[in-house]
Amino acid sequence: MAFCRDWGGKYHGLILRICGILHCVECAVKGLDPIAKKVDIDILCHANSLAYFYQQHAIYAYSLGEVDTAIVKAEKVLAKIKSKCIREIRQNELYQICRCNLFANARDFDETVALLEEYGYISRTESKGSNNKIVTTVYVNPNI
Repeated sequence: MAFCRDWGGKYHGLILRICGILHCVECAVKGLDPIAKKVDIDILCHANSLAYFYQQHAIYAYSLGEVDTAIVKAEKVLAKIKSKCIREIRQNELYQICRCNLFANARDFDETVALLEEYGYISRTESKGSNNKIVTTVYVNPNI
């Protein structure tokens, strides 16, 4: 599952969630308390079989193509905006907040912000700041 790294690390959790659902359904059908009854090995095996079905679908989906890194970068910037409850910020300040090894430089960051603007998550305006420098202000869509 190395090539499905986003999904592969969650595979064991998927098995356990399916197992829990199957266990609760079995207990409900038999009129038993799901907390008092231990999970049968058969239920775990059925959960593993169902999870294998989803695993095959994930492998197929990941084999269709590479993950679009532009979208990944945009999602990370959007997550940072949401986590800090940002409504209005200068683009260079947002760049400082989001700096990590994800962006090669400020131009790379600008392309990501342009993508967010294209999809309507943000809007930008330019104005003259001190020393006649152009300052870009980012306004976040209040509906996100």
